Amino acid sequence: MVVVDEVSFCSQHQLTKMNDNLNILCDQPPSKLFGGLQILFAGDFSQLPPPGGDSLLKGDFNLWEGGVDTSLELRTNHRFKDDPEWGYLLECLRGKGLTKDQVATINTRVVKSNQPIPKGIPYASHENKDRCATNDGIPLQHVRQTHSRDPSDVPPNHTVIVLASNLKFKVAGGRYEDMPDLQRNILLTCCADADVCCGREEVDPMLKLYVGCPVMITENLDVEHKIANGSMATFKQVILKQGTEASFVSLDGYRVRCVAASDVQHIEVVLGSGPHTGNQDTRELQAHKFTATAKFPDALDLADGWVSNLQRRAKVVQLSQFPLNIANGRTVHKLQGASLENLLVSNWSYTPNWVYVVLSRVRTMAGLSLRLPLNHERLESTETIDLRAKTKLYFDYFRQTKSPLSA
Repeated sequence: MVVVDEVSFCSQHQLTKMNDNLNILCDQPPSKLFGGLQILFAGDFSQLPPPGGDSLLKGDFNLWEGGVDTSLELRTNHRFKDDPEWGYLLECLRGKGLTKDQVATINTRVVKSNQPIPKGIPYASHENKDRCATNDGIPLQHVRQTHSRDPSDVPPNHTVIVLASNLKFKVAGGRYEDMPDLQRNILLTCCADADVCCGREEVDPMLKLYVGCPVMITENLDVEHKIANGSMATFKQVILKQGTEASFVSLDGYRVRCVAASDVQHIEVVLGSGPHTGNQDTRELQAHKFTATAKFPDALDLADGWVSNLQRRAKVVQLSQFPLNIANGRTVHKLQGASLENLLVSNWSYTPNWVYVVLSRVRTMAGLSLRLPLNHERLESTETIDLRAKTKLYFDYFRQTKSPLSA
């Protein structure tokens, strides 16, 4: 049997490719479905549509509608067992929609200006630029609270900046040359991980790490032992190579320890998020050499230095850095499938299913914090209502035409 979980993430192209590959692997003709194997699909189609592809529910996709012959609808929601009223509200959101009073109830979770935000709470955002702003701002806030601007004070050991090293530009003829100091400084200080992409991996050229901060692994390093792209971890410490020492840089005027990735023997992280002690689930990560496309801001030369404008120019670069990113802020695409005790929604997107997905990550309404109130009128946009209606019609059809199983 083949089990496909979170099937709503799957596009029509991916399912077609899976079908073709299973027929090849099982030595079956192209007309056979999934190599003649039993397939169990599990998932929730009230999630975000698959990025860069069509949902299995879009149009008349025969491989899905004709290939699936049995349905089982699970109605018990275990995620919200500690707050059934919150579960009912979310069931309304994914079904008939929310009333104004229900939206007003959600908006009681808006954080007031003088209200403290729980420490270590994940921030959910729609776009990568908002995620990057969060992942830049929280370490800076940490530095302001724990470091000194007095150059005679020794910076604490719990915080370190890891700079990408061996920076090179691709030039004519396919060769790579050392990056000039100006461009190097622009890459390190003006480019977040969303600006430096190696395929679908994002590389942060300036990792601002502090003990206990959440990080996300960005490569499939050892899937069998849970070190995979998207795995959450907590930063523990940096181990330097023998004979090397940390230097210091100024971050908003605060003196912070700094090391080059090439001077680091390994970084230790603890798998999972939240507070950890001892060596439980501790893993060692090595620096990798990346060939990436970096979006540089255009630099305008001035007599007293340079400034950048809003235009960015893509250039192919090489760099050595660790395959992890700060994860205080996460996009909702990355949060899909997660069950959280606490979550702060930093901004809203009214694209199909986005609001439902972000709100349903947190187990109780008491664990929810909002930066901005939810807009009922935008929530009830024509696009959202149409999608909800189409999903309901599809599953009504599915229940009537497919052989049901008793739950």
